[in-house]
Amino acid sequence: MMLLVGACASYKFAAPSSGECAPGAGACPGFKMDRARRVDRLTLTVVVTYVVGYAFLYGLVYQCVSINRECGCFRPWNHGKSLSNTRFAPHAGTAWRLYTTEKWADLHESKFMGEGVRVEASAW
Repeated sequence: MMLLVGACASYKFAAPSSGECAPGAGACPGFKMDRARRVDRLTLTVVVTYVVGYAFLYGLVYQCVSINRECGCFRPWNHGKSLSNTRFAPHAGTAWRLYTTEKWADLHESKFMGEGVRVEASAW
């Protein structure tokens, strides 16, 4: 859409105001090609800035960081959205280690509450 608006603006700023450039005419004697190229370059700069700035920086980097803060390892345990995060509070100084294998995954799938071996805080 931005490229379409830029192409229209390029023609509008470069075409002569007298209307000498009629549709279908091969030549347009008063057309200012250098002005049209400047508007095209400006349009290209705006489009590239939008694609890099919004689609890449916001869409990829910022959203990934936001998702990791909510759902990943960068958030505290009790800020999670599942029942195990909201109902069961962790206790300071205690930790659990859960070793998973293919056999364990086939048996338990994603339900791991009550599984694992307690590890003393000094071991961590």
